[in-house]
This record gives sequence, C-alpha cells and structure tokens, in this order.
Amino acid sequence: MSYDIPEVEKRFVERLTDILKKGESFILDASIDRKFGEYKHKLDEGGYELYLINMDLSRDFLVKLYKAKGYNESLERLDQLLADHENFLREFGGQANIRIDDEKFLSRLKLVEGALREWLSK
Repeated sequence: MSYDIPEVEKRFVERLTDILKKGESFILDASIDRKFGEYKHKLDEGGYELYLINMDLSRDFLVKLYKAKGYNESLERLDQLLADHENFLREFGGQANIRIDDEKFLSRLKLVEGALREWLSK
C-alpha cells in the first residue's frame, strides 16, 4: 500500500483546522511525532485539554509488527521513525499521560481505557 504523504498531511491539517474551528472534541489516533509541537500549539490556542499516549515500542517489536501487518513503507523508514520518536520524547515525553511499551502492547486498549476514564473523572 502506498500513500501520498504530503496529500495525507494536507488533508489531516484541513480536517484538524475544521474541528478546532468548531470546538469539537476528538480523538486523534495517529503517529505525529514530527508534527506534535505544531499540533499542540493549535490545541493550546483552542483551549483544548490533551491526553497523550506514548507508544514507546522497541525496534525489534516494530519490525515484527510492521512485517505482520505488511507495513513495508514503514519498515523502509524505520530508522527515521525511531529518530522522530526520540526527538518527540526529548521535547514532549514528560507530557505523556500513559506509556505503552512492548510488554503492555497486547493489553494497551484496556490500560488506556482505564487511565483515560480516571483522567476524565478528575
């Protein structure tokens, strides 16, 4: 499967801008390491609260996962993806509400649901 990454990013920014203008709540389920600072700035301007999930998976785990899912383009860019994630962690890692690693991956949905429910109840 091949993606036109600039087109995907353009559509994402258009959709995000539309959501922010309307003040709608939303869930962004995406890998946004490279652009997080830019998006966070927009969320802050809009007065949004942010619940950040850090998917901190090892290289070996990602290789197995991407091969199993047929994510060949991601495999080819794995070094860059991992570097982007390290840069993200340096700048924003302390803002993550929950960290999912290799060991927690299979139970990630249950863990995140519980942590998010707790956060929302505060």
